[in-house]
Amino acid sequence: HLEDDVPRETKIRRLQEIGAAWKDTAFSRNSKKVGTVQRVLVEGKSDLKDASLTGRSESNTRVFFHSDPSDPKIRPGQVVSVQIDRTTTTSLFGHPVAA
Repeated sequence: HLEDDVPRETKIRRLQEIGAAWKDTAFSRNSKKVGTVQRVLVEGKSDLKDASLTGRSESNTRVFFHSDPSDPKIRPGQVVSVQIDRTTTTSLFGHPVAA
């Protein structure tokens, strides 16, 4: 059994540094997807006011989008093409487009 000799302040600082690096990397990675069309597996209704549906991209990123009024039959389990308009650290936001 090893004694924990790392001060609490050092642990907190290290955790904050790792968290900041992760956020920068994730946002940079997601930002590269803005303007692209992603294939999204529809999971269901979204709880966000910015989107009516949610799903996962092929890279397992959460995607939020409004259903296309011309195709109200988008249902969970379907794969739809979504053009990405904006992003956050953990999610993509877009609108459906013709495949």
